[in-house]
Parts: sequence; structure tokens; C-alpha cells
Amino acid sequence: MYISKMILNNFKSFKGTHEINFSNGVNYFVGNNNSGKTTLFYALEFITGGASKSDVVSNTCPKEDVSVEIYLSDVNKEIIPQKYQRCIQNNTIRIKRSSKEETIIQNGKPVTLNIKKVRVYNPEKNEEKLEGQFENISGIDKTIKELLSFTTVYAEMQNNEFQNFGSTKITGKLIEQISRNFVETEIYKTFIASYEKAFRTDKEGFKENLSQTLSSINSTMNDQFGNVQIGINFNIPDIHDFIKNANFTVKENKKETNISENGNGLQRALAFSIIQVFAKQSRQNKQFPLFFLLDEPELYLHPKAQDNLLNAINDLSEFDQFFITTHSPYILRHLRNNKDKVIILNKSDKNSPIDTNDLIFDSISIGEITYKAFHVPTADFHSELFTKLYVHWVETTPTQESHGINAFEKDFLLPKVQDNPDLIKLMQERYNAGKFKPSKQHSLPFIIRNTIDHPELREGGHNFPITDQDLKISIDFMIKLQKTI
Repeated sequence: MYISKMILNNFKSFKGTHEINFSNGVNYFVGNNNSGKTTLFYALEFITGGASKSDVVSNTCPKEDVSVEIYLSDVNKEIIPQKYQRCIQNNTIRIKRSSKEETIIQNGKPVTLNIKKVRVYNPEKNEEKLEGQFENISGIDKTIKELLSFTTVYAEMQNNEFQNFGSTKITGKLIEQISRNFVETEIYKTFIASYEKAFRTDKEGFKENLSQTLSSINSTMNDQFGNVQIGINFNIPDIHDFIKNANFTVKENKKETNISENGNGLQRALAFSIIQVFAKQSRQNKQFPLFFLLDEPELYLHPKAQDNLLNAINDLSEFDQFFITTHSPYILRHLRNNKDKVIILNKSDKNSPIDTNDLIFDSISIGEITYKAFHVPTADFHSELFTKLYVHWVETTPTQESHGINAFEKDFLLPKVQDNPDLIKLMQERYNAGKFKPSKQHSLPFIIRNTIDHPELREGGHNFPITDQDLKISIDFMIKLQKTI
């Protein structure tokens, strides 16, 4: 079971309607700051947690309705309560939360829907309705929260969220089974017996120490409010009452400190470690996957640590679904073509996401993603584009006498740049003996390709240095050219 699609309508920075498809593995959101990456996390959490309209509607259209809809696919009917199974269509459940207030006829009765009520799509038709409709079925809110268990690590979050041992927190859940087993052990039973002796008996322990104070309270009560007898009872605490007061410690050089006193890098590493252990242990006791939302996991992690983390995430994603925002090429290089998905976000009025299906290369190109997401031209992307155009030329000119790079330059590239002075520059090539030839006009893509593959062309101050602007001009030209062939 996984989230296969999300449809946003006027949600925060996403004005209008936007449809985003996901994979059942790791989904990467990439783009510059303020492009809407983290907003997609908020949208997912909005489904289960809700919010007021003013907090989530796009500030460019505050009077419009706002909504988020997700498609939960590959649903196993056996884990869905019987009364909700009519909402499963093609093994998919559509779940929606919307600010649009409307009254529908549900089971013969009028039901009002608003932003406080999560909705599921019921495809059934009957005399009352000619087509399916979104409904708020009794108890569906709780069921949806159980199905969609989001665990989020925000870049700006306080890491003490993962240092909280409360029963509703991920660390508390992690040790819940252990605590249930521990209460049956002799050592815990002995502890409870000692607690009762210390706090619950009248003739010894803490109550005996309180007797004088309690006597004074009763004397005052009797003098002023009548004859009553006040006592103090210390209930036996639940094991979670002890656990929730726990904390993580770090021991270095024989000195032990609270984890909160250490750096953000160590605290963030602890959070990711807890997530991994929680996911592995939960797999043994649950029927459906977990959903992890990780905001810029590269923060405070050196490149090798990023590699180790993503290797672990890839293993976990065989059962659980991950959503990751990132700027890091060390994170992106773990992309798997047949398993993962990249959603590129550009800062614009509508923040329209770019799906990887809209990219030039079928196989994921980190260079192309970097250029589309961050507008950073790279030599790798330039080489990929040049090679793709060259291969196309070779395949479409079978009768060509020569298919060398120089022939490609002469017959294909140069004729296409003649009218653009920014794409024509002088270049000195070298003879086999190493001497430089006289300067000659060449296309900018050809010059950059040769300079990348043959850096010796820059020896002795020959030929101009390649700048990022040159790379950008050449890349933009080849992208435009690629779309025409």
C-alpha cells in the first residue's frame, strides 16, 4: 500500500490545481529554497491532521476553496474494516480534505461536509446519486490516521521530538512492546511491591512522614468546615509514567551528557537512527506500511554519512514509503530508475511541479535534475546532451561518409548556430604532435565538449576559459535543439 497520487488545489504556495504522482519507493522533492518542497509535507499531514482554511489557503486567492486529495493504492481489502470496503475501487482509496462546505445525501440523510471532516470517495451509485461522491463515513477519521502513519523530520524541527519517550511519540512507540513484556518480569513486580510499601502503606514509608502535615490539614478542615477526614492516596504508576521521563545520553571520554547538550548533527543522526529501528521493528507487528517525510536529511551529515543513510532508506523502502526534500547530489545519486521518483519544483506564481516524465533523459540524470531544479549548469549535463545529439545524428545519417566528431560539428552543429553570435567562438585545436593549429570558428557546444574531454587545450593560455554562462548558453541551445529532433 502506498500513496500513488496527490492533488492540491490552492494549497499554500500551490495556486490552482496541481497533480503529483508518486512511486512506492523513495520520492525526492528538489528545488531552490521557497519553491514549495516542504509544503508538500504539510499537504500530506493536512489529510490526517486538518487545519483552519486561513492557515493553508494560497494567499493569492484567500476566498477560493482549498483542498488536498490523495490516492492510496495497492490497498489490501483484508486490512480495511468491512464498512469502508465499498470505497475501494481498483485497489485504490481516494481520501480528501477540503474547505468547501456542502451538504450531501448519505445513507438517505443529509450530511454536511467541511474542512474539519476527512472524506473518502464512495464510487457506488444508487437511486439517491447518479455518480460516486466523497463522504464522511462514521469512524473514518480514526481509520485514516491508522492507515496513514506519518513520521516527519523537519529541517527546522527541535530534535527533542525524537527524544520524547511519551507513548504517542515515535520513541515511546518503539519501546512499547518491550515495556508490555517487562511488566510481567519478577524485577518489575518486585519494584511495584517496593513502591507500594514506600508510598501506599500508612504505618511506614512516605505516608508516615506526611502524617503530621495531613493531621494539621484535617484539624483546620474540622475547625472551619465540619467533621471530615482527608487522606492522600498514591496510585501505582503505569510503566509509561516512568518511561516518559527518560532521556538519551552520550558518553565520550568517560563523560556522560544529555543528548540535548550535544550538537545538531548528533541529535539529527539519533533521529534518523530511531526511524530506521522503528521501521524495522514495526514491520514485524503491522499490516500496512509507514510513511516517512524527511526534510533535507543531508543537514549536518558529511557525504559518507549521507550515503549510509540513503542505503538504509532504500532497504526500508521495500515496505515503507519515503518522501525526501533535498539539495544534495550525494542524496540524489542514490536514485533508482525502476523504484524511485523525482519531483522538481520551480519557484513561480503557481509552483508547477516538473515530473521526471517531462525530462529529456529516460534514465535519471543528476545533471539534468540539478539544472532544472537549481539552474546550475554542469559539465556532466553538457556532455550528456552533446552525446545524445551526436548519437541521434549518427543514427539518422547512415550514408554519411564519416561519423567522427569533426564531421558532426561541420554538418550538424555549425549550420544551426550561424545566426547566433553567442554560440560561435574561436578555438585552437592541436595537431597530433601537440602543436596548436590556427584559430578557427567552432560552435560553443563543440568547444566546450573538447575542452571538457581534452583539458590540455587550455595549456599555455590557449583558448578561452569555460564559464558557467558559456555552459548555460550551450546547454539551453542543445535542450532547444533536442526538442526539435
